[in-house]
Amino acid sequence: MPGHTTVPWALLVFAVQYVRNIRRPQLGWLVAASIMPVFGTLAFWTNPWHHLFWSAALDTSGPFPNVAFSYGPLFLVELVSAWVAVIAASVLIMRVALVNKGLFRWQASLLLAGSLLPVVVGAIFDTGYSPLHDVN
Repeated sequence: MPGHTTVPWALLVFAVQYVRNIRRPQLGWLVAASIMPVFGTLAFWTNPWHHLFWSAALDTSGPFPNVAFSYGPLFLVELVSAWVAVIAASVLIMRVALVNKGLFRWQASLLLAGSLLPVVVGAIFDTGYSPLHDVN
């Protein structure tokens, strides 16, 4: 789970670095981008005590027992914040692709396409349209 909470914010930090053409991110950006991943990871790790991230129950209605998950409010907060970070990073990279010409446009376009592929797969899973239920 730490990767699931960290990657969107790392993408946003990378996009800011890419757009501003800086080598090292400022400490303030790193601290701000670390707040939600730390919060999400702590909520995930402490879920057995509060069940606000998810709860699980054994579903025996079918021929084979299955674990049925229901997501709580902290999961939704984490999900929305991750989508905000991904959309912001995508807009920044898309702006570079639209403003520049030639090689820089191709570079930004490929970067955007490569970063959006996992986002599309995650969106399919998060909305429940995955052909493999409960597998991300």
